[in-house]
Amino acid sequence: MDSSFSRGLWPPKLHHLVIGGLKKPISKWGPQTFPTSLVKLILMGGQSEDASNLCQLFHLLPSSLTELRIIEFEKVESVSKGLQHLTSLQHLSIIECPKVIDLPEIVEN
Repeated sequence: MDSSFSRGLWPPKLHHLVIGGLKKPISKWGPQTFPTSLVKLILMGGQSEDASNLCQLFHLLPSSLTELRIIEFEKVESVSKGLQHLTSLQHLSIIECPKVIDLPEIVEN
């Protein structure tokens, strides 16, 4: 991954992003400013990924996000915190996260 991206310098018209297989855990990136054009994000962790700040990363995501996939975060226990502001979110996938016990409430219109 380009070091400018890990400092939050994303392309302004970015729509889809897959993040995974990183040498530096997502939680160690520091402040991010994702573009408001982002609608689909896939986060892939792994055994070495520190999940302690994953919910803090959620707060940085734009409300334009319609799809979020969280894959292979073995230490993540909750994904509810931080997702409330994602008002456009239509699809949430949590895959191979064996410790997840706290899921967001489903609100039907």
